[in-house]
This record gives sequence, structure tokens and C-alpha cells, in this order.
Amino acid sequence: MEITWYGRTSFALKGPHGLVVTDPLDASGSPPTADIVTLSQPPSPEVYAKLQVKSKALRGPGEYEISDVFVTAIRTYRDNQHGALRGPNTVYRFKIEGLAVCHLGALGHLLNNEQVSAIGDVDVLFVPVGGDSLTPEHASETIGALEPKVIVPVPMAAKAAESKPAVDALVKE
Repeated sequence: MEITWYGRTSFALKGPHGLVVTDPLDASGSPPTADIVTLSQPPSPEVYAKLQVKSKALRGPGEYEISDVFVTAIRTYRDNQHGALRGPNTVYRFKIEGLAVCHLGALGHLLNNEQVSAIGDVDVLFVPVGGDSLTPEHASETIGALEPKVIVPVPMAAKAAESKPAVDALVKE
């Protein structure tokens, strides 16, 4: 599998059965044509209108099988107030090429036992840290709960320079 980072929570996961793009960034560029696009948070109308999806755009909880990619989507929130401050978030777990890849989106709270169980085994974890998402300590607790083999910190501060302290603190955890 080939993984490409576009910025913030936007990644491309390319496997032999197609291309998955998570959280396309904005309407300023043309998103790649994808077989599956996942949206962990509600997109702007401009972004949604520009999505080039050959198969399916996923916007919420459920279980899906598209082009030999198995997807589990779990409702979470972008804050620790059940979405009252920043709204909903969807965590996606993909089974691609025998690997379990978990994209936490802009998760803003610790996962509960039910959510951890629904996610299941994780080989590669994209974990947000800093900004309005998880603190380094909460990101570390989330990593401990999911026990991934590979961790990809996702810097969430508005400016790259502001993300470095949070990512550095997570690495030290």
C-alpha cells in the first residue's frame, strides 16, 4: 500500500483495488479521482461539489465493502462534549491488502471501550495531535488503547510551526 499525506487529516491510501482519499482539504485544488472518499467531518459545500468519486463517498457511521476494501465507520466527536462545541467526527477503519488502517479524523476526545472494540485490530493508526484535537497525553492514551503496529502523528494546529511542540510531546510519550 502507498500512503500519501496531503495535509491535516487528508491522506491517500493506494492499493491494488483502488484509491481511498480521506478528508479532501479544500476547493482550491482538484482532489484526485478516488474510488472511495471518506469525510470524518462535514465538508464545505464547495469541497463536496468538487469531489471526484468513482465509487462511493462515505460521510458517517456504518459498515461498507467497496472494491475489495472493507470499511468500518464509527461516530465520534471533535470535542469532549459529544460534539456540542465542534460537531461530529467519524473514525474510519479500512482493511486494505490485509492491513487494518485506522484514520481518527479530527477526534477530540478519548475513545470509550465500545468505540475501541468497534475499531478492532489496527496495523496503521493516523492519530491527530494538537490544535483542537487530542492533546499529546490523550493521543498517547488512544494509541495505548488501540495498540497499532505503526503510528502516524497528524499535526492539527492551524500553522505547521504550532504543531511541532504537540507532535514532539507525543513522540516523547
